[in-house]
Amino acid sequence: MTSIIDIRTYIREHPGVSLNELALHFKTSEPMMEVLLSRLIERGDVEAYERPKCTGSCCCSDDARQCYRPTRR
Repeated sequence: MTSIIDIRTYIREHPGVSLNELALHFKTSEPMMEVLLSRLIERGDVEAYERPKCTGSCCCSDDARQCYRPTRR
């Protein structure tokens, strides 16, 4: 079972991580990860933001634009 403490720690160590990356890392579904992330957001530990769109050729995908980072507390 994935704990929100583990997710919070991972986001602190990997700011800018996407929902898909989190779900893959913790071997869970994206909907389940969204539920856990919403708890962290409500607590003020994590914030969601939209990654700026790439302007050059890179490996970014459109589905990874929504990202998560720790809040500055």
